[in-house]
Amino acid sequence: MTQSYSKELEDSAANGDMASQYQLGLAYATCTGVKQDMKKAFQWFEKSAEQGNPQAQCNLAFLFAAGEGTTEDMSKCKEWMQKAADQGYHQAEFNVGLMYASGNGFEQNETEAVKYYARAAEKKNPNAAYNLGLLYYSGSETIQQDYEKAYEYFTMASSEGLREAQYSMGLCFNLGQGVEKDTKEAVYW
Repeated sequence: MTQSYSKELEDSAANGDMASQYQLGLAYATCTGVKQDMKKAFQWFEKSAEQGNPQAQCNLAFLFAAGEGTTEDMSKCKEWMQKAADQGYHQAEFNVGLMYASGNGFEQNETEAVKYYARAAEKKNPNAAYNLGLLYYSGSETIQQDYEKAYEYFTMASSEGLREAQYSMGLCFNLGQGVEKDTKEAVYW
């Protein structure tokens, strides 16, 4: 949850508190109690990221990717996103997986995408579980099609409320792919 801007928050951030620096960055990025200022958001995220805050590292990476508050720099985006993923931050793991899957920031590599999606899915990241489900459902040159694994990952994502995964579960039940065909379950999902 984003903490609203306050003089106390700014003082704490200025005194080097990593969590306060991150929260102040969020406040400036999201107009929470203060006028939006992406340059200040960038500066505070950077201070927090340099102290090892994985959420700040992830947000800093997004700002580098978008060129908001700083110059666009995909190599720095990659660097900071990887640092956050290396700390086990599930959102960064998911994002690194996306970057490998798309070839945006990293050389396209489905095997690496699966590795990072799986790490994030283990931490209940529904988007990572869903993307894994899609990869196993479709299969590719490097990923063997496996409807049972696809269904397993769609179930994981569905349990976290992801509608796209619920729809995909319905398709699996309707077609009997990865699970026994069941039209009642298909309609339910």
